[in-house]
Amino acid sequence: MKTKILLLIFLTCFGKLLNSQTYYPMSTNSPTWTVVEYGNGTFPPTTGVTHYGLAADTNINGFDYNKLYVNPGGLGFTNPEDSFNIQTAILYGVFREDASHKVWFRPMPSGTTDFLLFDFALNVNDTFCFQDAQCGVSCLPVTQVDSILVNGNYRRQIHFSFNGIEEKWIEGIGSSSGNWEGDWCFIGNISFELNCYKEKGTFSFGPCNYPIGINEINRESNAPRIFPNPASNNLYIENLKTGTAINVINALGQIVSSQKTIITSNTIDIANLEKGIYFIQCVGLKNEYMLKFIKQ
Repeated sequence: MKTKILLLIFLTCFGKLLNSQTYYPMSTNSPTWTVVEYGNGTFPPTTGVTHYGLAADTNINGFDYNKLYVNPGGLGFTNPEDSFNIQTAILYGVFREDASHKVWFRPMPSGTTDFLLFDFALNVNDTFCFQDAQCGVSCLPVTQVDSILVNGNYRRQIHFSFNGIEEKWIEGIGSSSGNWEGDWCFIGNISFELNCYKEKGTFSFGPCNYPIGINEINRESNAPRIFPNPASNNLYIENLKTGTAINVINALGQIVSSQKTIITSNTIDIANLEKGIYFIQCVGLKNEYMLKFIKQ
């Protein structure tokens, strides 16, 4: 009896080992990633939700890349999309995975070179250098390599640690923190979580309990409306009371334009804005509205 139990334990562990040794590349099966950003300076923390998704491919200098698109969100305002929507998404970057299990990423449209985002061949005590514009380059050792069960299959999981904060890479999925950001600082009061990963709309990883939905106030019949959308030069806003403060906010949450409405003009000049997705914050005496538009 004891021999049978030991044999069963051995076969179970051996089976898990075999599963964990199967390499899973980054999926091209219509994957989507939803990342939640937490501003931990408030209670409860301020959140922001960003959706990423894969759509189409391209060839650059003889290398095949996958195109990555984004529905951007940010701290303090609601992402107008409940999930990844390619119709309103903008190109975020391109990535490729080579035969050595390295994932290279190039921001778009301005990027001219690739940088190493993931290396799924790393082992314990190997060093990886994280790229970050604010914190500089942080080269850290792998502290642990184990497996995690994803949809009935074990995938390799690589751990890093710094100042009590842990970063994990999951084979074929990416970072459990700010996936596709490539700038994990390990410091500060802002943190990221890969809250939901799906393939062809089917759940694969994460709690998928991120905040969704546009504030119901934006659906009221007398709520402000903007047209045309997309627009190139001017936006017109209906149903705004005089004196309402209007802020134009970019995808990073930065105010790029600000004005107050007057009775004779509810027009916003957007001719000097770069192409992309923006939000209009309308702040009145009693209500606040958030509208999205595309500058083309």
